Amino acid sequence: MPKALLKIVRMLRDTRGVAAVEFAFAFPILILLLVGTLDIGRALWTTSTLDHAAREGARYASLRGAESRYPASDAEIQAFVRNRAIGIDPSRLTVSVAWAPNRYSGGTVTIQVARPFGFLLTGFLDLSPFELTGEATMTVL
Repeated sequence: MPKALLKIVRMLRDTRGVAAVEFAFAFPILILLLVGTLDIGRALWTTSTLDHAAREGARYASLRGAESRYPASDAEIQAFVRNRAIGIDPSRLTVSVAWAPNRYSGGTVTIQVARPFGFLLTGFLDLSPFELTGEATMTVL
């Protein structure tokens, strides 16, 4: 067998570096899975926090209707909700207060809290930001 042919056969049987090549193929996929999992966790946590803040705001507003000893304005309710959204930048929150039919006993108050949410992989996967919301409705006492 000629030397050149033996050299080619030895080179084809050589398995050094195979693990490094396989790792180079698998690593980007693993990073995408890890960051995607983090993004989903962040979105779930943010949604849970917004829901909690809306519930707290609705409870606060339902106890401070027009007939209450200490009635609250919409601005006071919005400030209360922003303080209850722990871990979220209050300047990025949109809080709306809706009374149906009015602020008196027997009516309802609905609090909606919204925040824009952007994925960590926005630039890489062309994911556009979207809005996460929380909402709660309670009867005015």
